[in-house]
Parts: sequence; structure tokens; C-alpha cells
Amino acid sequence: MTKLLNIATDPKQYDRKDVKYEGVKGLDDPHRKHFLYWIEKVHPKWKDKTVLDIGAGSGWLVKYVKEKGAREAVGFDPSSNNVKLAKENFDIELIESSLQDFFYPEKESFDTAIALYVLTHVEDLDGAFEKISEYLKSGGMFIAIISDPEYAKRPKEGVRKDIEYLKGDKYNTFIIRAYRKTGTIADIVRDPKAYIDSANKNGFILKNQINMKPSKYLTEAYEKHQKLKEKNVTLSQMLVFEKK
Repeated sequence: MTKLLNIATDPKQYDRKDVKYEGVKGLDDPHRKHFLYWIEKVHPKWKDKTVLDIGAGSGWLVKYVKEKGAREAVGFDPSSNNVKLAKENFDIELIESSLQDFFYPEKESFDTAIALYVLTHVEDLDGAFEKISEYLKSGGMFIAIISDPEYAKRPKEGVRKDIEYLKGDKYNTFIIRAYRKTGTIADIVRDPKAYIDSANKNGFILKNQINMKPSKYLTEAYEKHQKLKEKNVTLSQMLVFEKK
């Protein structure tokens, strides 16, 4: 395993000393509204649903779907910092666990599973989809938001990046480490086909693939996103799967 891949797959990455991430307290953050805008295009109703938030960060999405009437919302995250922030900011109890080690007493109990920039930290995609399948009902929806390869490589003002391609990888996978004010984070960036192929092998069907462009929540808050919208730039990819 290369150095950057080791960092990208470290389940405690958000607990590292060189990460200054402190979370955002409210649900009104433009980035959170942006993600909700796109998620709710494919999942407009939460009432009476059972939801699993994989890599829940500071718990904001768990908080949101509960407020929207979800019958049950469970979130887990491997970062002890994030688990602490969830309690402090949203009074949410997250399970401290990686996806690989996650355990829930009831199998196939969730209508919906969501992984927002989580699979970009997973080396074994087959193992990830197999694990998610254990807890998702037949016919359940899995929403995965992943990096867009072209946007990930795009130069960004004030952000230095290290990029390392995996040799011999048929999906042209690369590891990118970005140095930002909020911290230094490394991600695995793959062609979306890598996720789709793995999903198909593990009992999922692709129902939708969406290019996530800058939403009004980002363009109204940030001039740079207004310019990206004018250039029709895709920021992220959303893959929507159904469990067979």
C-alpha cells in the first residue's frame, strides 16, 4: 500500500493532528443544503423511513431526517472527533465504527442507506457493498456521493494537491491529497464505473447516475461556484442503487 493510499483509507483520518476540521453547527450551511438539494431529488420523502447514514460525520444528516419524520435514523462514523461533535452540535448519538467493523443487531432493517464521500476512503469496494447489503432491505435504496474525477484534478485557488495514480488499475484510479485551511485530507478517486461494477457483483442495480452541478445554495454563497455553474462544471457524482 502506498503512503497516500494508506492515508486515504485510514478510518481515523479525521482524528489526525494535521486535520483542523471542527464541523459546522447548523443545518443552514450552504454545502449541507447543496447535498440535501441533490439527495432529495431522488429521495423526496423521509417520513416513516428507516435510514442508515454511513460515515455520518458530525451527524447533521441524521438530525435532518429525524426532523423530517424518519421512523429510525442510525449513523456511524470512525472518527471520535466526529462522534463528539454530533453530540455537542446536534445531540445525536453516533456509533463510533468504520464500515468494515460496523455492527447492528437487525439485518436488512433499513429502507435507505447513504454514503456521502465515504466510498472515496474505502479500498475494498466489494467488501463495502457486501456490508451495506447486509443491512439494507430488498428493494432498498443506496445513495453514494463520490468524487468527480475531472473536478478532483481541477486546480483550485489556495489549495495544493498531491496526486498519485495506482499502477495497473483499469479504472484509472488515483489518490489525491488536498491541503486546505480546514485540514489535509486524502481521497481515492475512481471512475464511477468502478463503483457500478462492484455494486452489480454484490446484489445492486444502478437506478440513476447524476452529475451534481453547483446548486443555488452554493452559487448564492460563493462567487467561485457561480463561475463553475456558468462553465457547467460537475462537482460530484451521485450514484443511486437499488438492492435486488
